[in-house]
Amino acid sequence: MITDKRLQYLETVEECDFYKFTPSLFHYFYTPMAYYERLFSRTVRETLDYAHSWGGYFQVYMAVNDVMVGYGTVVRGGGRYRFCTSKDRILCNIFIKKEERGKGYSNTLVSYMSRCHSSVFAFIRHNNTPSIRCFSNAGFKKVGNATYKYGHILVGSPRGRLGIYRKENLNGEFI
Repeated sequence: MITDKRLQYLETVEECDFYKFTPSLFHYFYTPMAYYERLFSRTVRETLDYAHSWGGYFQVYMAVNDVMVGYGTVVRGGGRYRFCTSKDRILCNIFIKKEERGKGYSNTLVSYMSRCHSSVFAFIRHNNTPSIRCFSNAGFKKVGNATYKYGHILVGSPRGRLGIYRKENLNGEFI
């Protein structure tokens, strides 16, 4: 088990330890795991999500044998996500380290994260077949398409480049 006061241990599932990290305004990630965490466009998106989601923005990190293998972000819906309401949650920015891919960790992470709320959404590019398969395996169903409007606002659109996926949980667990 990883002991770090910045991480809140949640539980162990299928030999994977899950931790919650609640970011601050200038520290969006617990540890640098992906090159895109340092990109300016990524920082802008994370800043918008953080500012909009006071109290509803956090990451779930997954470790195997005390080594971080991946994470995902949970944000509040509504605001810049016009295809759902502020009562919903969005799963985004799912990342598994390159050397850990192909081991089923993304399925475990998405399944675990999708328990976070009673109504959970994700938006995925149409050509991202591995992510579509992963979210489908976790019980998500495609409910529409979305496109970016004004750069960072996601709206429903019949011809959008992104698919909108939704999962309903009868007994949503709030992480």
